Amino acid sequence: MNRSTKTSLYVNLFAYGSLRMPRLMTYLTGKRFDSMKACLSGYSCHFLAGKPFPGLCHQSDHTTHGMMHLRVSRRTLRKLDRFENDFYRRVSCHVVITGLPTMYPVSIYELKMEYLKKLTPKPWNAAHFKLSALYARLTRKLPLQDC
Repeated sequence: MNRSTKTSLYVNLFAYGSLRMPRLMTYLTGKRFDSMKACLSGYSCHFLAGKPFPGLCHQSDHTTHGMMHLRVSRRTLRKLDRFENDFYRRVSCHVVITGLPTMYPVSIYELKMEYLKKLTPKPWNAAHFKLSALYARLTRKLPLQDC
């Protein structure tokens, strides 16, 4: 297998919400990823009405901060696709790594058009999600040091 074919088996994943939490990523995938702080321009991240998780939507004058998980396999992405459910679609875009001038290709989970009306004006924050019953249920079996 040549190098370009091998490389295409993996993507970088930009996580802006619950997937940026190492504890949850480990629970969902069974893996730990090397990650870097990253910024996604042209998107904003807000709570979805009645949900503890966020939605990401195009908004040209905003930047969303998150983590770029490196070398996520296609198999792992399929697991994450199931977790992200019908609210999201996985699309390709580019992010900037904090402190570096280069743009990096990533996959992101963007809110589907039919769910945009569920976005609230309130910006999403991880602290609120960590207090939710969903986070507790998803992570209750993991050691506390993995938070």
